Amino acid sequence: MRVTKLLTATIAVVAVAGVSSRAWSAPVAGQFVPVGVYLNTQSVFGLAYDTVNDIIHYSEGDSGDNIVHTVQAFRDYTAAEIAALPLVNGIPALSLAAAQNDVAGTTNPGGSGGSGAGAHFSALGFDSSTGQLVQTGPSGVRAYDPFTAANQSVVPNVGSGFADGLDFDGANRWFSPDVGDIRNNGVTFADNSNNAQTLLPGWTGLGSDNSLGWSGVEQVGTSLFAVAVQSGADQGESRTIVRFDVNTGELLGYDPDGDPVAARWEDLAYDGQFLYAADLRGDADGNGVHGDIYVFSVTGGLNPEPVPEPSTLSLLLAGVFLLVLGATVRRQKLLG
Repeated sequence: MRVTKLLTATIAVVAVAGVSSRAWSAPVAGQFVPVGVYLNTQSVFGLAYDTVNDIIHYSEGDSGDNIVHTVQAFRDYTAAEIAALPLVNGIPALSLAAAQNDVAGTTNPGGSGGSGAGAHFSALGFDSSTGQLVQTGPSGVRAYDPFTAANQSVVPNVGSGFADGLDFDGANRWFSPDVGDIRNNGVTFADNSNNAQTLLPGWTGLGSDNSLGWSGVEQVGTSLFAVAVQSGADQGESRTIVRFDVNTGELLGYDPDGDPVAARWEDLAYDGQFLYAADLRGDADGNGVHGDIYVFSVTGGLNPEPVPEPSTLSLLLAGVFLLVLGATVRRQKLLG
């Protein structure tokens, strides 16, 4: 009888665990604090990490030019070098010289950009399978070789028109129109009319609770980081960074107060260790040059420790049951 009751209870726990795991939970609020900032990258808009050349490419908007520029990846700075940097609002800050701005070179893609010529107002990505930069534009996404802009081609079935976010990650090709839905290979992934994906509880100081849409997007493993636009204002706390599950579209986490320094986050990039956010109209050091790049660690804040998958949880519970069952049988034999 005891064994039967134990079996029934264990099966019930496993069943409940399986059902509850399929329901979307409330997103986790977690402070996403910058670990670095690149200062005075003029009107920075698009971002991409080049896995071949180990460099960050960025495009400009507003009064910027039509060239794709470069800075050294934050992952390439030693702990001692970062510790020696001056602090701006408590964040280690890289000047253009310390960032090695354009030391690696620039790229003039020609043609039309997101708004104007070349790469002006164009979100950027990098296709590791081809070793090419990709950028958004009015006629679709196009690819070309870094630095030379050679071998240009149009990449179909991603998206077209003005966009704030672009990311190529294996088979997933992410496209985020200007404050619109997020698309993966042309199919809607996050819908700004879906409250389960846009409503951010406990919101403070960031305009409406319901996101107007998204700008930058960047896949990191099974997570998709995105910039949620809460207000059309160009001021601190008008936007914040959120995290989705790539496979389910579930909103997993969000920064509950954005960043009071950044004015207008746009595109995102990831260098294998750090996440980058382009602040088009921010001026972190107060020198009057708008456009900074913020750096975040993806291991904290919006990235809590993963919970076991349903199948893993079921196996664990089944293992506990077998251990208890074995102990019960042995006890009955001793008493019998």
